[in-house]
Amino acid sequence: MRNSLARQILEETPNETRQFVKRYGELVARIYDLLEEKGWTQKDLAAKLDKSPSEISKWLSGEHNLTLRTLTRLEVELGEDLIQIPKTRKFQVNSTKVIHLEFARSNKNIPMDGGGYTDWKSQTSPVKSSVA
Repeated sequence: MRNSLARQILEETPNETRQFVKRYGELVARIYDLLEEKGWTQKDLAAKLDKSPSEISKWLSGEHNLTLRTLTRLEVELGEDLIQIPKTRKFQVNSTKVIHLEFARSNKNIPMDGGGYTDWKSQTSPVKSSVA
């Protein structure tokens, strides 16, 4: 009887929910693997992120929806990518030029200090390449 109930619930579960649960589980497993590799506890991670241990526990138990900003902070602290996005398109500043982000960061003429996208996008670049 229990198997038929589980089967019925699974059949009624929307594909979006199934995919979310799968991806969230994979993400949490990856975070735990990285914590183990570094010899860190959830408490250590909380201290590095200036968060409470209970908040980290909520992140890793699925009680809190992780934002892209939170995932990025986790990637920076853990030193590993958590999200893999295939690079299939070029990063285009406008239709006539493509700027390589590493060039933009190293070019002293292009402000990258939060001065705003409009400050540096109007600058011309001798480099036409794609983001690697």
